[in-house]
This record gives sequence, C-alpha cells and structure tokens, in this order.
Amino acid sequence: MISEAEDAQTKADIAAWLAEQIAAQPGTLVLLGPGSTVQAVAEHLGVSKTLLGIDALLGGESVGQDLCETGLLELLHRHDRAVMILSPIGAQGFVLGRGNLQISPAVVRRIGSTPGTRP
Repeated sequence: MISEAEDAQTKADIAAWLAEQIAAQPGTLVLLGPGSTVQAVAEHLGVSKTLLGIDALLGGESVGQDLCETGLLELLHRHDRAVMILSPIGAQGFVLGRGNLQISPAVVRRIGSTPGTRP
C-alpha cells in the first residue's frame, strides 16, 4: 500500500514533469481531466481546477472550467493542437467512462492520440 506521503510526492513529481511538458507547448490547448492527480498538476501550474470536471488551459491560463462535451468540442474546433491529461480515477480503475462522459468519442477523435494528428 502506498503511504500518504509517498502518494503526495508521486503526485508532485508527476505535476512537475507535466508542467515542463505544458510549458514547452505554449500554443497547445491542454484539457485537464478529473481527479486529484490532475488537480495536483493544476496546482503546480498555479491555476484553478475543478476536482471532478474537465478544465482547459492555453498558454498556462484557464480558458474553460467544468466543460461539457459541447464546450470541449467548441474549444477543440478553435485550436489546432490539443492534449488531454487523464489519470485513473482513485481506486475505481478507469480512465474514461462513468465519471467523465463529457469526454465523448467525438472529443477523443478530435484530440487524436498524438498532438498535431487530429483529423
């Protein structure tokens, strides 16, 4: 079992690494999924994040919070490059599904599997 201190350090390490990746791509729309691990990323970046919602950043600034599928698709339509940061939802064992239905198949297709490869 992971101790609370180890869990906090792991989240901090993940957040620091992802912050570097995000800073290296200032023109990329960054969608932050739900959960405390992704919230740690937002905290490291100094931006507000809804714990259970999908939020969006561009150039380190918030451009949307608690977005629904329509809001996500509108942002994705306006921005050529996008990435989504997700993690398994604590002890539930899923990344996409019940807790984040706004990340629809249409949203996933628009993002693509690698930045810059969207249809």
